[in-house]
Amino acid sequence: MTAPEYNVIMAASLIIVLPVIVLFVVVQRYFVNGLIGAVKG
Repeated sequence: MTAPEYNVIMAASLIIVLPVIVLFVVVQRYFVNGLIGAVKG
């Protein structure tokens, strides 16, 4: 049995998670502004 290749696993997980984090940061601004507008309005 071979040892798991952690460098490959970490690279793959980074490639999968990075776009999700970027999308969250971009959408979060609009989401918070929408909530603030809904509370004020």
